[in-house]
Amino acid sequence: MNEIGLAFSGGAAPKQQAFFENSEPLKLFPVEDKSLHILLDLNYTLVRDSREKFRMGNVPYRDKILRENYSLDLIRLIKGHTVLLVTVRKVRYRGITLRTIERKCGGWMPDEHFFNPTDSHYGSIVKEEYLLNRIFPKYGEPPETRYFGLESLEAARRMYRKYDIPSVRAAVALKLGRLPLE
Repeated sequence: MNEIGLAFSGGAAPKQQAFFENSEPLKLFPVEDKSLHILLDLNYTLVRDSREKFRMGNVPYRDKILRENYSLDLIRLIKGHTVLLVTVRKVRYRGITLRTIERKCGGWMPDEHFFNPTDSHYGSIVKEEYLLNRIFPKYGEPPETRYFGLESLEAARRMYRKYDIPSVRAAVALKLGRLPLE
């Protein structure tokens, strides 16, 4: 097991870079509560090096996925909750994405995942479809079911607010060392 409580097979844990340059090591306060459903964005949230991936240019997208690195600190904050990965990434990349997450995150996986079966690139529209047609029917609607979004897109955070779902960028939660639920 490494310092964040994740076991890694096949050698040492991947090196985790500090989320904030020139900062103290993060003091994280994870809480276990499976009744809280985390709506976890993929790119620019769980994927900690999305900008570098974008700069790779004409490299095949499959190869970009294989090179992704994930925020292990963020995983530490959410791993005790019900984690629903909601992404605009196309469904054809689901298998390679999930295998890469599992391999690079020491076996950690989201409880459920929602990949984009459409040609839309509009995160707020795609994610609202997930909420209305797949997530709410299965898990329930707010306020009876508790949700919290970790989301990079402002438009998607606005959409979550329509349903009384609080959400923040991952950087906010990581800086606080906890999910800002109040």
